[in-house]
Amino acid sequence: MDAQSQITLQYEEIKQELGRHAVSYEGKKRVIGLEPMTCLPAIHRALDEAADAKELLERGASVPVPSLEGMEWMMSLLGTGYLYNEKDFMAVSAFLHSCGQLRKYMQAKEQSAPRIASYAASLVELRELREEIERCIRLGTIDDHASKGLERARKRLSAARERLQRKIEAVMSRHKGILQENLVSMRGGRYVIPVKREYHKQVKGTVLDQSTSGQTVFVEPYELASLQEELELLAADESREEIQILSMLTGLLEREQPALRLNIEIAGNYDFIFAKAKYARTLGARKAALNDCGYLRMNGGRHPRLEGMVPISLEFGKGYRSLIVTGPNTGGKTVVLKTLGLLTLMAQSGLLVPVEEDSEFPVFTDVICVIGGRYRPRGRVCVVHCNSGGIEP
Repeated sequence: MDAQSQITLQYEEIKQELGRHAVSYEGKKRVIGLEPMTCLPAIHRALDEAADAKELLERGASVPVPSLEGMEWMMSLLGTGYLYNEKDFMAVSAFLHSCGQLRKYMQAKEQSAPRIASYAASLVELRELREEIERCIRLGTIDDHASKGLERARKRLSAARERLQRKIEAVMSRHKGILQENLVSMRGGRYVIPVKREYHKQVKGTVLDQSTSGQTVFVEPYELASLQEELELLAADESREEIQILSMLTGLLEREQPALRLNIEIAGNYDFIFAKAKYARTLGARKAALNDCGYLRMNGGRHPRLEGMVPISLEFGKGYRSLIVTGPNTGGKTVVLKTLGLLTLMAQSGLLVPVEEDSEFPVFTDVICVIGGRYRPRGRVCVVHCNSGGIEP
């Protein structure tokens, strides 16, 4: 299809409006790649799907289309050796949960919307992956029971923290008279006590910092240092156990890469179909009939970008194959033919169009819009030709 004519007929603006109704990156990609088709069966299928989706929405249905939030980032890193974190796995779990809901929902719509319901049968549940993620990660953090090693490491770490806290309280109580304030601070990840400068030598320990005024010295008592070193070693053990769990989950994710990509493709397709349906509802659009014999009947056609316009009806292709629209300047000739050209592009893109019942569009190999010039068509082409002498489709 002629790219410049699509711009002139505001087809790209229609795609932008359509894209606002898509909720996922995959659905928006499909909108960006949308082009008018010339294969009649393919156009019929796309129109039927959009019509089925619109009917579901008009019944008040709330379709659980996955948003794919976080999945684009995830999929871009598969196979690169990247170690996914807890937030990444939460996104996968939410996506798989949405896929399960969508599959169940569409199974219930097999009778009322068989064309679009059939896609859901290809969704892969990946139950093992989802259950393993949910077992290991709770509320965005790795669960204590994700592995025996992690459970042991965290118990030892918790006990060490309690010992350190008791020791800190004892040190603070013993040196209460020389403290600048009764608060524990941290410097470089180590617990320190705020000692008045003139008394800091009374505390056996290492000076790690001092206040801007120099009146307070932050000291790490030696009796805390050994406990803090033990705490750091135990924290390192915990971190190693957590990395092992994330590595295990990453391996499961890598193994299911083909199924994940298939699910994303299907979810994006549903998002695209329902975006078309949502947009059609804003336009009051419907499915127009199509033919391959060059016959066009547009009943009450309205330009999607013009509010309050008078609906347009015209017909050609039976008995005559050309139509000349004449009239004075600013008489609406350009609007008539731009409406015809744009609705033709939309219909051949599988979009529902704002027309009345009994409208029918032929499938053109191209749609050419020439304003102020001339064009000689070849083959079955819809020509929108506008100059001072009239408009000829």
